[in-house]
Amino acid sequence: MSLNLILKNIISCKLRPIRISIKDCIAESGHTYGVNGSHFFIKALQECNDDYDRLFSYLQSYYARFRVLSFDEAVEAKSQQNERKMYFLPWEEERIRPLSKFMSSHKFGPTDDESLKLIIMRLLNLLKEIKFNGFRQFGVDKGLPQVVKMWNNGNFKYLVKDGQHRLAIASYLKKEKIWVRYADHFVSVIETKNISKWAKVRTGLVTKEEALKYFNIIFNNKYPCASGTLYGDKIN
Repeated sequence: MSLNLILKNIISCKLRPIRISIKDCIAESGHTYGVNGSHFFIKALQECNDDYDRLFSYLQSYYARFRVLSFDEAVEAKSQQNERKMYFLPWEEERIRPLSKFMSSHKFGPTDDESLKLIIMRLLNLLKEIKFNGFRQFGVDKGLPQVVKMWNNGNFKYLVKDGQHRLAIASYLKKEKIWVRYADHFVSVIETKNISKWAKVRTGLVTKEEALKYFNIIFNNKYPCASGTLYGDKIN
């Protein structure tokens, strides 16, 4: 552990690096990380290695069938509120995004080809760097994935807010643990027992039942794709 990380441990609780098991991490899409993780970056690297053309074909096909859903679509609800036809997490303050914002996203499809080229190059460049230099995590502003801890009935997972590429590569390279920190600008811990205090529940935009259903979709790795089927740990 570097001196910079040690100092950050002392200075700030939220900025304090923590070492966690990669298999305890999940993406907003419900994909898992770790050697046997279901995240599509891991699957793509395992099948295609560092072959750019094969990676492009694999991820292009993936993004075409796994698109971002509005809150209403995800929880199978119908409402007249415009905000619910957008993407948001029920525990986050504000931060409601139209689905069009995800046209260049690496988290969900649909992702256009130009954006996909950049996503793959970033993945390959980071893979090359890590293979050559190792995981050089020097401080909270560089190299540390950012997470939010999700608690549900005594069980927990780490929701990845930033660092999907790095965690996928760590999984591909069969690392078991990695240094992370809690995410900026977000609550550090989400607990289902405090669901009535979640931002979108407090404002009345969603019900407690709907918020819990969305939480469980992510926590249980069951984010629905555009076709209406469920993608869990067997995503390929």
